[in-house]
Amino acid sequence: MLIDLPTKNPADETRWRTKRPPMGLERPFQSHIDTIRAQADRLGAHADKGAHPHYARYARDIREAATHLSGVTDEFTAVGANRQQRGKVDLGRMLDDVATLIQPLAAARQITLEWPARQTAAPIVAGASLRVRQAILNVMSNALKFAPSESPVRVEMSEEDGRVSLAVSDTGPGIPDDDRARVFDRYERLTSEADGMGLGLSISRDYMRSIGGDIHVGDSRMGGATVILFFRKTEG
Repeated sequence: MLIDLPTKNPADETRWRTKRPPMGLERPFQSHIDTIRAQADRLGAHADKGAHPHYARYARDIREAATHLSGVTDEFTAVGANRQQRGKVDLGRMLDDVATLIQPLAAARQITLEWPARQTAAPIVAGASLRVRQAILNVMSNALKFAPSESPVRVEMSEEDGRVSLAVSDTGPGIPDDDRARVFDRYERLTSEADGMGLGLSISRDYMRSIGGDIHVGDSRMGGATVILFFRKTEG
């Protein structure tokens, strides 16, 4: 599938400075995140003392999730927006990070995640790690939300003409043609049964365009929806 990636627009890079929550709203979020980190440290300490061997892994996963969430919180503040820089992302390693964060959600609904085959040299794409990670997480969370229990969600990666596409497909109800533009509107939910505020795909599109990429919604060969993230490939 070919799609023209947008040219880099400085306006996209500053949009998040004007789309952040009211001043001070990040403080209670950060307080809760700090509490989660502290609890993870306590759990890790129990593991070090010979508690259940899985505790160490649980503590590490919780700590990594809290660290990512802290970065997302910073992103919605003026300081975070100014600090965010372009960079290079190893998409293979990024998928490993995403797998750690998303697996508990999939397990809770007995959904099987099908990942791309590991590559000796995974593609390097242009972007900021936090934005790339959150864009992928949002798309995958959306697929898990609408996929039937005990069904697969498939992640496929391909390269073409200097870009890398990451497709997330499910066996859910799909997205009608007439609604495909609306799913990127803020606070838009196509069904009242869906959880959340309707921000996930909108944020993913903003993030992708801010790093010179894009996002597209289509039909899945599995019968549901496919959401494709397009990245610009770069040298390592």
